[in-house]
Amino acid sequence: MQIPSPSPRFNYLKALSCIPHIFISPWLQLKYYFFGVYGRYCMVRGIMFEKLPKPSHIRCVLFVLLLTSFLCGCMMPNDGPTGTQEGYPPLGTEVQRFYAPDDIGNLVWSPDQRYLAGSNEHDTIVYLWNAESGREIWRRQKVRGSGYRGNGLAFTSDGRAIITSFVGVGRERPEATLSVLSVRDGSVLRDVYAPLPERGMNYSHNFSIDKDQVAVSLGGSRVGIFDEKDWSLIRMIGPVLNKFGDPVGIDHVALDVNRDIVVLGWGGLGFATVQTWKLSENRKVAEFKPYSVSGITAMTINRDSGRLVTGGDMVITWPKEELAKYGPIDFSTSIRDDHWRLVRGWNPLTGEREIVYAGPESMQRTLNLSPDGRWLAAANGGSIRTNHGYATIWNLESGEIRGVRIHGDNGISGVSFSPDGRKLAYAVASHIYIVDVSSIVSDFR
Repeated sequence: MQIPSPSPRFNYLKALSCIPHIFISPWLQLKYYFFGVYGRYCMVRGIMFEKLPKPSHIRCVLFVLLLTSFLCGCMMPNDGPTGTQEGYPPLGTEVQRFYAPDDIGNLVWSPDQRYLAGSNEHDTIVYLWNAESGREIWRRQKVRGSGYRGNGLAFTSDGRAIITSFVGVGRERPEATLSVLSVRDGSVLRDVYAPLPERGMNYSHNFSIDKDQVAVSLGGSRVGIFDEKDWSLIRMIGPVLNKFGDPVGIDHVALDVNRDIVVLGWGGLGFATVQTWKLSENRKVAEFKPYSVSGITAMTINRDSGRLVTGGDMVITWPKEELAKYGPIDFSTSIRDDHWRLVRGWNPLTGEREIVYAGPESMQRTLNLSPDGRWLAAANGGSIRTNHGYATIWNLESGEIRGVRIHGDNGISGVSFSPDGRKLAYAVASHIYIVDVSSIVSDFR
């Protein structure tokens, strides 16, 4: 479904927001220019200050700047939702919107649905909000962050604590990998440790939780499997090597305890790779490339059907005939002839591509599955084809698009289904939206 660019519209809020810049910024710039640069020139040349431009000329310049700023502000696309475009069903009804002091990269719901936890896009601050009111309860500053939008945030199964990457100084405690924070006040309840690699230190920006086990990407191309109850180390997976025999940095982890596998993903443009490892045997059972010229940016797994879903970040060129074999796609309206921005479903044990999810042609920042595993949500935005941000929901099995919400800002991330599956939270820069999606998942079990 092709998305046309939104036509310019008169934006009153934008116009009002321009007023401070209209009157203050030009005055400061003109003052600096005329009485700074030009003033020094006059003094060097021995010219008196009466040679400066007349006040009437300055007023004319100010008027032109005012008019230009006003018109530009009025005609800019909205920062908020621009609505759905022709061909896409609406995502749902917005029920809450609040603001964070920083751009948000991750969002997760508490098991009782009372709280939303988030981390900024550089993973240096953890926030906790009341999901109903949007009130900030606390924030926790980290000494350093990963600078990466990964799945680096989660509530424990009992909802009493939040798991995040280590908040302390890595050089002082190089064996630390995770920190467990109290929901009550954000204090550190405990740090989680793992054996050190031969060189470097442990640091995790990505982990995956299934049942009572947590798979954590560690330094030295290894993955640690921990027991969430007491945080004891169950086993180590790896070292993970690429096709040249070199250790890799693992960017994405997906754990499936029932199938006794952990799926690992990494790689930028042209080097995106997925490996599936057997947990009990510490053995690689599958390896495949999910994209030909793209990096892998997001990954999740459906633990009922076993389907792995990946997201990429670059335009990919495929023949329509080849793509048609992997999913029901209406090429007349949904996909352009030569460029693709698609989420893909895989069999992680064989590397076989099972389906392609058609949608907005932009980078997939985060993926999230509904609690019953039937719906797939994505936060995607920013590409050479569009500068918008999209929150999208598909039917996981059929690939049907159930709803799309479009924003004028492409800094969208952190999409997360609520525990009851009826609400979707996501962040657009520092704005956090909660949307009631029960109308499009009305047959939710």
